[in-house]
Amino acid sequence: MLKNRESDQLDFFYYENDELIAFLGLYAFGSTVEVCGMVKPSERRKGHFDRLFQQGMERVEQNGYKKILLNASAGSEAVHAFLSKQGAEYAFSEYQMDGVAKTAY
Repeated sequence: MLKNRESDQLDFFYYENDELIAFLGLYAFGSTVEVCGMVKPSERRKGHFDRLFQQGMERVEQNGYKKILLNASAGSEAVHAFLSKQGAEYAFSEYQMDGVAKTAY
């Protein structure tokens, strides 16, 4: 998906020793932007995603998006704790063919 992006201006990466540790991507459609990201499991709880999220939110503000959707795995307590800390409110759930629920805030 990242290889097919027309621009990397909405992608944020954190590397250590040439290894991708954390990623945040903004996917815009109209005045709405969807936020997706991930962190290498062994590197979680070290603030990497917090820094990328801050950079992403600065870009959201610069670009004037009106609505932000934060994608989250329904079963991840860490993700939901992060979103709660951000003041995010549950909006809806989507299901994929594998039966795993994804929630949006």
